[in-house]
This record gives sequence, structure tokens and C-alpha cells, in this order.
Amino acid sequence: MWALRERRLGPRLDREFAGAGVVLHSRHAGPGLECQPIDHLVVTPAGVWVVATDHVLDRLTLTAAAAAVAASEPEATRRAAACRTVLASIGFDWLVVHAALCATNAQGVMRRPLRIGNVWVGRPSGIVTVMREPGPLAHLDVVTVAAEMSRRFPAAR
Repeated sequence: MWALRERRLGPRLDREFAGAGVVLHSRHAGPGLECQPIDHLVVTPAGVWVVATDHVLDRLTLTAAAAAVAASEPEATRRAAACRTVLASIGFDWLVVHAALCATNAQGVMRRPLRIGNVWVGRPSGIVTVMREPGPLAHLDVVTVAAEMSRRFPAAR
């Protein structure tokens, strides 16, 4: 199921951020970092996005979104903390790390993404819209941060 969720969202993220950011798929925490695997790490001018996919959440209502965030927020917090550790090691400790839960199969009343606690939740189109907002990073900084994230969060095998 995990691979199916990633195959649905991964190509879309690649298309959406071609030339505007760097997308890293299926990442594991390297030595010294404590968190579960990350579905997608996206580095954009707005910061670093730790994206978890949820293919099971098919009715995107406020109640369902809140329940999904409550279940995933502790691990999302650990993943964001691991990313902050990496950013601090290269002098980007000021950069914002965002957590997002993307409901890849969702229908329902929530048309726009919503931030619940520290996690953005929504459909792929809404999450991408939030991720594309302008931010403080120049393109060279995006590439620098992405290279370090790729090194510290190696690809799953």
C-alpha cells in the first residue's frame, strides 16, 4: 500500500516542482536521525516539506482530517525535528520545516488545505498550492539544502 500511495503522488510532485524545487522520494533517516521513513521530502523556496501520503482517507471532512492528523502528528513531529537537525548542521536552522498529510484518494467537503496543529492536510492539488508559495530561499539555496537532505536521508532500497 505504501508504494501505491507514493506512485500516485510522486510523479505529480515531480511535475509541479520541476525547476522550482527539489523532490526526494522514499527516504530513510540516516545515522544520528530518529524518525520513520519519509514518503516525500520537498525543498522549495518556502522551506522544507515533509509529506506523508494517505490513500485510505477517502472522505476528506474536517472530522476525518482531524483524526488522521491526530494519528500521524507524533511521527510528523519527529520527522520535522530530524529535518531541523540537518538544517542546523548546514546553517539553515532558521528555515521552516512544514509537515503535510496528503490524502491522495480523498473526496469530500474540504476543497482547500487546512492546517491542524503543526500539520497541513488536504488533497494533492491543495497541498501543492501551499507548497508553491514564495519564500526566502533562492534557487541555489534550494539546491544546497536538497543536496544535504538527500545525503542525510538516503533513498529507500
